Amino acid sequence: MSVLAISRVLCAVDLSDLSRHVLRQALALARQHDAVVCVMFVIDVGSQPSGGEGAEVTLTFPFV
Repeated sequence: MSVLAISRVLCAVDLSDLSRHVLRQALALARQHDAVVCVMFVIDVGSQPSGGEGAEVTLTFPFV
């Protein structure tokens, strides 16, 4: 049986409570494997307001 080597973890977040939990799990996994975490912010384009105007998003760190 081979051992899985994890060197990078990609975590997609949308600033929801669920994505905060997922980010914590990704960080824990990365710590266990001495890996790097790459966080990707995603937006569901289907939830954008009508009229062509984008929503303003303010990011506050630390997110976790």
